[in-house]
Amino acid sequence: MKFWRSKRNPMVSLLVLLAFSCHLASCAGVQAPQPKVVLPAASYPHAATVKGVTVAAVVFDPRRSLYASPFDPKPARSGFDWFKAGVCPIRLIIENHASQVVLVDPTQFTATDAGGVTYQPYNAQEASDAVIASEAFAAYVRGAVAGAILGAALGAAAGAAVGAAVGGGHWAGRGAAIGAASGGTEGLVLGAGANRAELELRVRGLLSMHQMQPKALPAEARHDGLVYFPAKDLRQLQILLTTGSGEPIKVEIPVTVPRPPAVPAPEKESPAGEGQ
Repeated sequence: MKFWRSKRNPMVSLLVLLAFSCHLASCAGVQAPQPKVVLPAASYPHAATVKGVTVAAVVFDPRRSLYASPFDPKPARSGFDWFKAGVCPIRLIIENHASQVVLVDPTQFTATDAGGVTYQPYNAQEASDAVIASEAFAAYVRGAVAGAILGAALGAAAGAAVGAAVGGGHWAGRGAAIGAASGGTEGLVLGAGANRAELELRVRGLLSMHQMQPKALPAEARHDGLVYFPAKDLRQLQILLTTGSGEPIKVEIPVTVPRPPAVPAPEKESPAGEGQ
């Protein structure tokens, strides 16, 4: 699909594209929620069972949703990189197959990095402060101000078009990427925002809403939530639980932090006549 663009007045093009994007959004209507698939905790790649309690860990990967099935072959959507913003969200799935209540207290969880340093998790406010203070978040907000995210909220194609009208190919690419992330995903999707204050509120709301809460877990019950560790090269989680009688249950889970493959820089063209 080709979008008309005025060579004389870019704002005219922008208004036309926004009107067209709004028409697309009105036609789309309310999107159906994504099915919430429940898989046994033991079926996840990073899982361990101790004394009848199984804990699975899903480490944040910018190429996948934290809530996607580990067996889903579909290509992942790109979006806000929480790791670059200083936080490594980890989804924990806890299943109690023991015969008694198990007490879950996320403040007793720790993670150890490749250098042997162990970290306690951030609470939602600390994680939000780290994200909001990061350059990655500032860059995301600058994209919104430039208009790419505004257009991307209406879909990847429209986002790319509006981004192109405002700032050329650079913003077009960002608009398309964020537009793709805004549609049909669940979990820590930051999406679009009109200004920095709105996006800051969204960060705080998302991290608070998804944070794992303390819970007394009855037999055969399941608990699911996120914990937020510093963005480090984490290698192992230590999940300390207790039974109703006070007996400790320590579950250790080896993990890896997925990072996208490095994209090689394009080779620079040699000046004319060089090497001849």
